[in-house]
Amino acid sequence: MLKKVIVDADACPKSVLASAQKICHQVGLELWTVASFNHNISSANHITVGNASQEADIQVMNLTKRGDIVITQDWVLLPWYCPKVLGQFHPGERYLKKKP
Repeated sequence: MLKKVIVDADACPKSVLASAQKICHQVGLELWTVASFNHNISSANHITVGNASQEADIQVMNLTKRGDIVITQDWVLLPWYCPKVLGQFHPGERYLKKKP
């Protein structure tokens, strides 16, 4: 069962964030955004972090629970997200967990 959608908003295109907000609102999913204080993000559930290297990514990893959806362009972190989320998407690729 899906729990929430988490957006790594540091490098997320505004159009993707807007689409995620619209879809989550339509289907009743909780949307969380995480970004450094260098970004102006408008979201009901937003976590602002410092601008140290990987700080937003670490917060996204800590916030992620089994069954969540993570939206990120940082595909290098895929191995850390995979055990927790049902599926991950990045430009041109998608990774879905196989059913046990």
